[in-house]
Amino acid sequence: MSERIELSASAKGSLGEDEDWWALVIDDEGRMYVEHEWSHVNAYKFRVSNSGIKQIAVEHFLSGDYNSKAQQKLREELARRKGTV
Repeated sequence: MSERIELSASAKGSLGEDEDWWALVIDDEGRMYVEHEWSHVNAYKFRVSNSGIKQIAVEHFLSGDYNSKAQQKLREELARRKGTV
């Protein structure tokens, strides 16, 4: 069974209608990746206008323009797993 560790969650917009979740996933074979899930709702029409899930390689996530809180938490989690924190 894969392991899922929440890295960050955020809600933006005047009604909190744009939600994003970031998690470190470790699958059954030990592979690690970051999963970004989002649900962005059109607050005026009350419907989901954009949602999905994307898998991102850990190295790409750490070096890319992604959620900084999630990047920091990922660094901490990786260090903890190596026993350096």
